[in-house]
Amino acid sequence: MSGSYSALANFPGSTMYIFAWASRGAVNLTQDSWLGAPYTDCSPRRLNHNVAIALLKDKSNLVGPEASSTVGAASGDDQVNWVTTGSVDRSNIHVATFDGSNALVTWEEIASPKCTDPAMGCSGTFTGSYFQQVDNTGKKLGSPISAMDVFVAGDMVNMGTGKLCWPYVDMAWDLSLPVDGGLPTTSTSKMSFACVAIGNGPGTTSVPSSIQPTNTSSVPSSVQQTTTASVQPTTSSMQPTTSSAIPTSCPHKHKHCSRSTHF
Repeated sequence: MSGSYSALANFPGSTMYIFAWASRGAVNLTQDSWLGAPYTDCSPRRLNHNVAIALLKDKSNLVGPEASSTVGAASGDDQVNWVTTGSVDRSNIHVATFDGSNALVTWEEIASPKCTDPAMGCSGTFTGSYFQQVDNTGKKLGSPISAMDVFVAGDMVNMGTGKLCWPYVDMAWDLSLPVDGGLPTTSTSKMSFACVAIGNGPGTTSVPSSIQPTNTSSVPSSVQQTTTASVQPTTSSMQPTTSSAIPTSCPHKHKHCSRSTHF
């Protein structure tokens, strides 16, 4: 995990939490040579990362079985609830809750990843940010929506009426090289905002088993994007909120500034 709580979220009105992370899976469990028994070590099931989630009954109790810690076990990830599978690499995992029953899991994908160093991330062609709705039992609802020009870099804020919003830097993505690997450096003085909503609140259109985003601009995806520091939903009964552009210094390379620690 990185220095953010944006991969852990409480379902409002309950003691339940949802946690999301990127994982390579776990196979061939052995005794941890440093910590000793009963701790185990493992090999990755794959070099690319997939998205996993876990539910907690409260701050101290996991829903479902814990990870296997049996030395000699061939598999150590049978208990994992996988949101994604396959050979695409997923990173930058975040989660937030819409209400007491629904949550949003987000990540970014790299097609045909090159994962030469198991201790680090993968490089490849960026194919978009993805947004998947899940319920408070861990079940996926519908299929993920995606966007090429919107991403999540930190906490998503619950705005009420089933809507989540967050700030981000609108930029061109290039994940073909690591940071300091020769990609151009740019800077910006403005922040953008994006929102996504489920269709079960007042003033919205119900879309069963899917995420219905708000839409205020012609973004080639189902994610709302604004290029100034204002949010003006057109499919919600909430009053628009406006503010002046937020001047800030946001130097960045066309690459993640950081990745979560991989398990």
